[in-house]
Amino acid sequence: MNYIAVFLPVFLVGLICAVYALTKLLYLDAISREIENPRLWAAIGAGSNNGSGLFLYLAHRKNYPVKKELSKSERKKFLKYKKSIYVGLTFMTIGAIGIVINLMFI
Repeated sequence: MNYIAVFLPVFLVGLICAVYALTKLLYLDAISREIENPRLWAAIGAGSNNGSGLFLYLAHRKNYPVKKELSKSERKKFLKYKKSIYVGLTFMTIGAIGIVINLMFI
């Protein structure tokens, strides 16, 4: 039986969840470092296919030390987004494993 129709949406939901949470996490980091255009840098960091945007963001942020400590509510959001990334990666892993196993037995 073909289960790709089940595992592909699981993978895509995980992907969307992880990218969204990474974008929010990078945005909070850029705000705390007072980087100009934090939304742009968050989009660059999370929006590339091969991770080059994240490396570009990490190289750029090296020049900006943390200037503003996150408030208590921002720290809670930071941890929430961090957990969301883990959940997204878990869904992506389950979906990818299911797709690969399904393709092996077709």
